[in-house]
Amino acid sequence: MFGIALVHWAFPPTVGGVETHLWEYSQRLAAAGHRVTVITGTPDADVPDGVELLYHEGLDLSRADRRDERDAQLEGWLELALGTREIDLVHGHNLHHFEPEPAQALTRLRAKLGFRLLHTYHSLWPDEPGHPAAEAVREWNGHCVVSKFLADSYASVLKLHPRPTVTYLGVGVSRYRDIPSLPDDLTTILLPGRLIPDKGAEQALLAFADLVSRRPDGARLRLLLTETPKQVDYHGERNGFRGRLNDLVAKHRLRDQVEFVEAGWAKMPALYERAHIVLCPSVFDEPLGLAALEAQCAARPVVATQVGGHSEAVVDKKSGLVVPADDVEQLARAIAQLLDDPALARTMGTHGRTRVLDRFDSERSYPTMLISYYRYLDEHGVLPPSAFDGHAPAGRETLDLGHAVAVHQDVELPVG
Repeated sequence: MFGIALVHWAFPPTVGGVETHLWEYSQRLAAAGHRVTVITGTPDADVPDGVELLYHEGLDLSRADRRDERDAQLEGWLELALGTREIDLVHGHNLHHFEPEPAQALTRLRAKLGFRLLHTYHSLWPDEPGHPAAEAVREWNGHCVVSKFLADSYASVLKLHPRPTVTYLGVGVSRYRDIPSLPDDLTTILLPGRLIPDKGAEQALLAFADLVSRRPDGARLRLLLTETPKQVDYHGERNGFRGRLNDLVAKHRLRDQVEFVEAGWAKMPALYERAHIVLCPSVFDEPLGLAALEAQCAARPVVATQVGGHSEAVVDKKSGLVVPADDVEQLARAIAQLLDDPALARTMGTHGRTRVLDRFDSERSYPTMLISYYRYLDEHGVLPPSAFDGHAPAGRETLDLGHAVAVHQDVELPVG
């Protein structure tokens, strides 16, 4: 069993796909017997069973004050935290942007403390080539991405070699699996995204206004937009955006039909159960789209835009409908198609749930990430038969580690 440190800027109750994934993933690792320490910049974070959680303000992106002082303290604090816990491997998440100090400190401590460094890229920013954090992470032992889209992007943008391994995010399916299937009367539409412009809330509101004005049953429709008070907003994208949405609601006289609902990790199952159609209308290149996977696990059809990794998360005309980004007319048309055909909506929801259970269930698939861990921890490249402790993939009770990695480089690994 390993001593594993997972390092990320935020953790639930902070809302976000990375945060949701890490809560689920850390709990899985701990349940398998590994010593798991989460290091984060979220004070008073929710702690999964069996996981130790450490906070340091050097990872807290909401604190711009005393930055020089906290950065100077971070490396010494990390050395003490990691050295006294016998950490074998540090797995960083999205440490390649925002601020460079955590990635730089971990890079320097690797030689001193003897741990291995693995990094997962959950998103791509235009300024990453040459960014000090991205350059620090480049020299780490291994690199993973959460979609084929990101693998292609990082192979060309950062010129990572060898090509990053695709390790799809897993869904905690037990939280969504028992949500009832859709009724015959479809009225409620949910956008489970942070209220920032990139997530497409403005486009969703305009499409909804069009539907309400054109349909005989328009007055019965409801649109749920999620409020996420606890989120990382490093660039101030939320500033003024809620006001713009309020103006649109007032302009189109939708106050009785648009509801802003508070979202968070614990609240999402109830929101998916309340919804009949789920929108993912992002206008930027989504890395993958964990919300789309959660919605499908809840047997809800998804209308998503054709951006980034969405095509890997949603199968057009099977688990949902995929439309061009920033096209309000086609977004409205796709929603109307599902409202008018509840049987089609149910069929898509059922297909989506089956697909997520088969390919994105974190409980069944997370051990594939351990293959990468063994790869970076075993200097001789031979995986002993006992290494998986019952978690080996089917048919691979004994694995040569070099072969295992070669096998998995070009296939879809569902978690990481």
